[in-house]
Amino acid sequence: MKITPFVKTKPHVPLEIIGYRKNAIDVKTILNKSTGIINVISSDGSEGLTVKTTPLDTFAMIIEGNAEIFIENGYIKLKASQSIIIPAHKKYIIKAKGHFKMILSIIKRGCDE
Repeated sequence: MKITPFVKTKPHVPLEIIGYRKNAIDVKTILNKSTGIINVISSDGSEGLTVKTTPLDTFAMIIEGNAEIFIENGYIKLKASQSIIIPAHKKYIIKAKGHFKMILSIIKRGCDE
């Protein structure tokens, strides 16, 4: 995956970082360090993300459109500006309801020097 460098201390507009591709999920990595990762993800609504499990809590925020997130025991509907913390070690899947964009962040303990 190609990582586009984002300039620190410069404002960024997450909605403009990524577009839509027909029948595809796009992922742009904003930050990828040993201490965590922040991605902006878009879907045209035809594809759902694969089932995932991470060893860390995951922060998901919908920035455009609507999505359903299934976390082990049930669905949670989210719309633009809503977010959720997905607990570590829980299986989850995110399904777009039409075009949608989201920020997905996983932060580990510690910091890079």
